[in-house]
Parts: sequence; structure tokens; C-alpha cells
Amino acid sequence: MASALGHPVRVFDPYLPDEAFGPFRRVTSLVELAGSVNHLSVHVPLTDETRGLVGADVLAALGSSGHLVNTARGAVVDRAALLAALDAGAIGWASLDVLPFEPPAGLSGALVGHPRVTATPHIAYLSTASLPRLRRYAARRLRDALVTPPA
Repeated sequence: MASALGHPVRVFDPYLPDEAFGPFRRVTSLVELAGSVNHLSVHVPLTDETRGLVGADVLAALGSSGHLVNTARGAVVDRAALLAALDAGAIGWASLDVLPFEPPAGLSGALVGHPRVTATPHIAYLSTASLPRLRRYAARRLRDALVTPPA
């Protein structure tokens, strides 16, 4: 979507080949990606490898005007490092649609209450415009499943 608006898009994925990224510029590390963007959007599953993936090094590279967006899983971001970076002004702000625990308490509660954090309860997509689209999409998927014979 950012590309359609004329913004350059950079990506990092250590597992996909270069051709998987089409017109987008691939970088070689998450730290390099964070250092080359204004908005870092995280889209990974939670695994042992990705737990705490966004830590102090990535946040430092993102910089004081940087914006972290996490819609993946809460534990992908090191909450202590994020809170410290926000408090120090080392990162501009964060948008969190996920937290490791609900309801937020401890570090998560401190992040949710931070003046430079926008937090939603993992329903950032929800709006009066999105609900009809979501229903149509679900109905189309069901129709396709019912009328398309299995392969």
C-alpha cells in the first residue's frame, strides 16, 4: 500500500529469494532495514527465533523519528527495550496492535499508557467500513470452497 502511494518500500526476509520481493528493495538485516526506513512494520510469526527480534539494536537503528508498527505478535518486540527507547527519545513512537498478555500489565501496561504509543486490542482493522468487506470476503471464500471441486 505504501508503494502505491509513492513511498519507497524496503523488505527483509532471510528465507525468501530475491525474486520474491518484486520491485521492492531487499536489505540484508533487520538492523539495516530499521536504519533505512521511517516506519518499521513487523510481520512475522512468533517462534523461538523471532521472540525478542525487535530489540535495542533495531530500535536504535530506527532512530528518534522512527515509528515501530507491530501487528505480528507481542513477544516479537522486546518490551523493556521499547519502553527504554521511548523514554530516552531514541524512537519517535510505536503503534502496537498486539501485546504478549491481555489485559496489559507490567511492561505492557507501561507501554499502553505511554504518551507516544498507540495501542489497540489486536483489532486495528475494525471499522464500520471494514466489517462489510470482511463479511463479503468470508462469503466469497465460502462460495468458492463450495463450488470449486477439490484438486
